[in-house]
Amino acid sequence: MVTAERKLTHCPHCRAEVLSSAKMCRYCGDNVTRSAKTDPHAISKEERRQAGWIVAVAFVLGLVAVVLIHRSFSTGDGRSVAPLQQVHHLK
Repeated sequence: MVTAERKLTHCPHCRAEVLSSAKMCRYCGDNVTRSAKTDPHAISKEERRQAGWIVAVAFVLGLVAVVLIHRSFSTGDGRSVAPLQQVHHLK
């Protein structure tokens, strides 16, 4: 019995290996004949990389904001003061 070489490709949706001749992914049921260029939801590697940087920068800025807010309510001796107590403390 002679076996033909099975060519594999990746499903554009779940990235599972499927036969190149397949029309649908056996794992997620997505249409594998649709190319990334015709898929309106496809994201390029550059767009994915850029989105990753945006998330990373937003996370760092969020951490800085939390630290600054925490410091603004701190008394300097390691205790935190509630905002209303801090206002009364300034009088």
